[in-house]
Amino acid sequence: MSAAPVRIDHVVLVVTSLADAVPAFVAAGFTVTPGGRHDTIPTENALVCFRDGSYLELLAAREPSTRDELRGLRASVGWERHLKGVSAVARRFLPHLAGPEGVADWVLRGEALERLAAALRTLGIKAAGPLAMGRERADGVKLEWRLLLPEARLHPFWIAGPYAARAARPRRRARDDARERRERHRGRPRVHAGRGAPGARAR
Repeated sequence: MSAAPVRIDHVVLVVTSLADAVPAFVAAGFTVTPGGRHDTIPTENALVCFRDGSYLELLAAREPSTRDELRGLRASVGWERHLKGVSAVARRFLPHLAGPEGVADWVLRGEALERLAAALRTLGIKAAGPLAMGRERADGVKLEWRLLLPEARLHPFWIAGPYAARAARPRRRARDDARERRERHRGRPRVHAGRGAPGARAR
């Protein structure tokens, strides 16, 4: 495998809540971009982006009680057994949520994750993936990416993406579609003015 330049994609910064962290970063002079809710772990994020394309990920549990529950579990004898029973993504991130605020992880960019996984195996480094993960932004756009997660958290993990997978339909359009189906059953199909017009696209 030929050597490729190593590029940091982002650094994960665990915060107690986005409601508190985002105003604090804005007050410090940073521009904070809203993120969204993840699909495989109970977290949400916001991003502090830099000119070179890297960023800080402000990561928080969606519910304040989640971190307290994880901390209680971490203090019990069943913590390691619990981690063995969850997904590789959860196994990577739940210990961060159970720990203190601050820098928790760092992520490298790499597109050929299958090749990277094979290279890690030759070095005796166990890793899960590539694995799919995603989140939905506040504007309804679903982002998806793939992760390569070394078992030992001493090592960074790799990400490929994100890619815009779809734009979720606005609620109003969903309600219109449901109404259209009901009226079609009654024999009165409804015409939507402008629907499917040239240049119309989901955003």
